[in-house]
Amino acid sequence: MNKERLATLLGVAAALGVIAVAFVWPFVRIEWRLAWNQPAARAMAEALTLRHPGLQFTGAASYERDIIYIRVNGQADEATLTDVRDWLATERDRRGLAVRIELRLADRNGRESEPVEF
Repeated sequence: MNKERLATLLGVAAALGVIAVAFVWPFVRIEWRLAWNQPAARAMAEALTLRHPGLQFTGAASYERDIIYIRVNGQADEATLTDVRDWLATERDRRGLAVRIELRLADRNGRESEPVEF
């Protein structure tokens, strides 16, 4: 095989590699983000449910952005919500998460309020 042909093949292989990485990388980032944030969201929701009996918390992670969603199901007073916000911020820092947290309140009909972001 001559040097020109080898150089052409290497160039084509490199171009195909760049195209493949450009196509696959967004999916890898999504999977990585979910693999990191989803377990944290669930653990936080479970801990809050144990911390505040009578309220049910659910947690989820965004696949598009670094956001953890925490939903409060039940009637929570302002003191409880302040405690929840403070605990979530402390827990986020303790876990070293570089994410935004959105806290949403659900009423009896399942309708959610505007998110409280921090």
